[in-house]
Amino acid sequence: SLCLVLSLSLTACDPRPSVDGGPAVTPTAWTNTARVVLSTIRWAVPAARVILNAILDEPARTTVDRALDAVQDAAGRLQAALDVYEARGGDRCPAHAAAGAVTEALLQLSQVLADNGIALGSTLERLVDASAALVDTLIPACDRDAGLASAGDSANGRLRAIYASARSRGIVLRHDLDDLRPLDGGAR
Repeated sequence: SLCLVLSLSLTACDPRPSVDGGPAVTPTAWTNTARVVLSTIRWAVPAARVILNAILDEPARTTVDRALDAVQDAAGRLQAALDVYEARGGDRCPAHAAAGAVTEALLQLSQVLADNGIALGSTLERLVDASAALVDTLIPACDRDAGLASAGDSANGRLRAIYASARSRGIVLRHDLDDLRPLDGGAR
């Protein structure tokens, strides 16, 4: 799943200065993945919102906007957990929980979109994979009883079930959200 993250962005692995003037910290693979997820959410959610607001009528528009807000809220919690980890080191478990919240918010968004005839789209599906990969990466440090469970497998299974359920209800999913691009054309 981490290979999918590389397709989302190329993130440098340069050392980051410590907040307290201590030694610089070189980000680990999971922190790089988290930064890619967060960076992508920052532009992908607004881009999706523009498209969805243009094609959805009320009350679906409001429901979808709330689901998009939930993704942004979960991303804010992941950002906070990542910032604390990088500033102080040590505990990865808040990031583990926050990455799980991002994954869940994206899956809930997928359900809301499918209920309204729209597929999550390739960009946001990659975010599901990347955020679930974060959960899987951090499980050994935070959930000793996780065994061989995989958040990535579970998330992908849920996405397939959401799409299958839509098909079984006769809903043909539109793919308006495939290959999202930043609203500013990538000039950040």
